[in-house]
Amino acid sequence: MFMRDMNEYDVIIVGAGPAGSTLARELARKRKKVLILEKERFPRDKPCGGGLTSKVGDLLPFDISHLVESEITSMVFTRKFKNEISGSTLKPLIKIVKRSELDNFLVDKASKSGAEFIQESKVLKIEEKDELVFVTTESGQIYRGKILIGADGAFGITSKSVLSEKDPPFSFLVALKCEIPVDSLKKIKGKARIDWGTIPGGYAWVFPQKNSLNIGVGGPVKIGRRLENYFHQWLDFNNVKRDKIKFIGHPEKCRLSKKTPISKGKIVLIGEAAGLVDYWTGEGIYYAIKSAKIAAPIIENYLHTENPEDLRKYDKKIDEEIMPELEGAYAAAKIFRTYSWPIHKMAKYSKRMFGIGYGIASGGKKYSDFKKISNALEWMSWD
Repeated sequence: MFMRDMNEYDVIIVGAGPAGSTLARELARKRKKVLILEKERFPRDKPCGGGLTSKVGDLLPFDISHLVESEITSMVFTRKFKNEISGSTLKPLIKIVKRSELDNFLVDKASKSGAEFIQESKVLKIEEKDELVFVTTESGQIYRGKILIGADGAFGITSKSVLSEKDPPFSFLVALKCEIPVDSLKKIKGKARIDWGTIPGGYAWVFPQKNSLNIGVGGPVKIGRRLENYFHQWLDFNNVKRDKIKFIGHPEKCRLSKKTPISKGKIVLIGEAAGLVDYWTGEGIYYAIKSAKIAAPIIENYLHTENPEDLRKYDKKIDEEIMPELEGAYAAAKIFRTYSWPIHKMAKYSKRMFGIGYGIASGGKKYSDFKKISNALEWMSWD
């Protein structure tokens, strides 16, 4: 009987975030031999707002309510720290979790389904040969897989193996974030604060967690140098003392063109490694899990047929099911950057406009609903 080498796998996944762990669980449940390689030691933190829309819960086959730190039912928006508008709803718009706890929970689910998880194992080299993909880690260990999955984030090594100099590049966002312990959250329980329009394309947030505030700012990488000052202004605006505060930064990668490849040969990118991040809000968790769910049956079929062309079905499905929304997010970001004041003013006096924003934030509406107002803004010119 043929014995498979201990270091040979059906699928090697680089990165144990929501995308990698979800795919690992899906494939391990189908009795595929799956290895997850993760450069960090879990649990580890990420500079993320930790906001989950209702769409995320719809994708998962198990309950994650025990991870929820708070439920956002009220949102307060400001533009340039002024002109406050607010609204609330009976159903939670967003549920806040700590990324360290969510990611740890999801990778534990993958491990219990049969996936092998190796931490503190940074990948240094990827090479395709002899019908397999060879992965070399920092320790010198070499693993072999029939397929390699890139789930290693914005600057991971896997996307470098897929993208060539001639391909349309990804675009980048950057975020700065800190967590502030708070003795009592009664006054702000369930209430999030958002500021926008202060710097072009930038935004700031405050999300209440169980015993702390998740505070951060983000925007296109070209305004990155201005974000630190914006961050300090945002802390002052929210009466948060700046002394002894340590913040962390994190890039986010966005795929804006369907011509930007997300697979090549036996390598497939999912989640943020594929640039599946909302350019306007920075939301990536939903698209990470969604892309993993799309990839799982395609990869399972490929392991049966061993026809490389079957893997290209993944690109097509992503272009059909995810890219229209990501393209809409980019269009909405451009519209808002140009017309932030009239949009803010319309949101203050128009329930429909405010409802569209709420719907997009909670996942109940699509960006196509936002696009419908763009023509109406073309003739407006408020300072």
